[in-house]
Amino acid sequence: MDYLWLVITVLSLIAGVGLLTALTLLRRLSGHRHPPVEVVVAGMVAIGVAAFLGVYLRVLDIPRSVIPYRAANSAAWGFAVYACLTFLLHRGGGPGAGADPRVSHDARRAIPVAAGLLTWGAAYLVVHAPIANQLFQAVAILVLELLVGGLAIITAVVAIRRAGAVRSIPWRIVQRGTGIALLILVPANLLEFVVAMVLRLRGHAVPDGFLFSFGYGIACAVLAFALIRALKIRNLTEADAPRAVVPESMVRVLGITPRERDIIEKLLEGRTDREIGELLFISPRTVDTHLRNVFRKCEVTSRLQLSHRVAEYRETVES
Repeated sequence: MDYLWLVITVLSLIAGVGLLTALTLLRRLSGHRHPPVEVVVAGMVAIGVAAFLGVYLRVLDIPRSVIPYRAANSAAWGFAVYACLTFLLHRGGGPGAGADPRVSHDARRAIPVAAGLLTWGAAYLVVHAPIANQLFQAVAILVLELLVGGLAIITAVVAIRRAGAVRSIPWRIVQRGTGIALLILVPANLLEFVVAMVLRLRGHAVPDGFLFSFGYGIACAVLAFALIRALKIRNLTEADAPRAVVPESMVRVLGITPRERDIIEKLLEGRTDREIGELLFISPRTVDTHLRNVFRKCEVTSRLQLSHRVAEYRETVES
């Protein structure tokens, strides 16, 4: 059975590394700076590495008290905290969604590092210290698990909620997928820890890794689906972006909102209300409401007249 968990863990880890590589390549291709979702996925990969080492040592019948495993396991906890705080201290994506003005630039860099190192040290002492009272150690580990897991869940919720502010539609999809992946992985990890802890306190020698590997695999699948969809939409939308851009002068003079600008650009690409809604994650009725507001601001009564109005502003800019 341990060999089965080892294979599952290896495959999940390979998937996580592959997704992280794909995200990095997508970032280079798009040139989009925020949101920093790669560091969150890197945190998932770090946890996967620690899980793989634990299962591998169990297969080799090597005590997991060895120093390299202690360091790697504790580092995974610390890096997870660093990744979450790095993401939370940024407001990546859309207009007016820059870095949190309440936190200075230096603090945004120093706080995640300090918290990660502190968690690394606490995890090393609590998890691997030779404490005679097994119940006390189990409770201390549970508290640490809940703190790290709670931070990860907060990160997932914030990632999903902030996704709508990300101007780049592909990165909006990736950020939402990352949040959903975390919401799958973290509960699976916490549930497995609680079950294993209860069984061990009752004297049962239970191998861990099943629920985590299962959750990790599903989380990677969700993230992969989001990444594939983001790449497809990027190919559909960014190729046409130069001819579909609404001039800044039109936005400024007529008071066009960022959401209305997105809809106008998709309309100029020849997309239907339903297609625009799917790309922007809103309903066709909401698209129609925005279009009515756009018609009123632009003083037009049809989509053809709207395209002519955009062309007029574009010609003014080019001339």
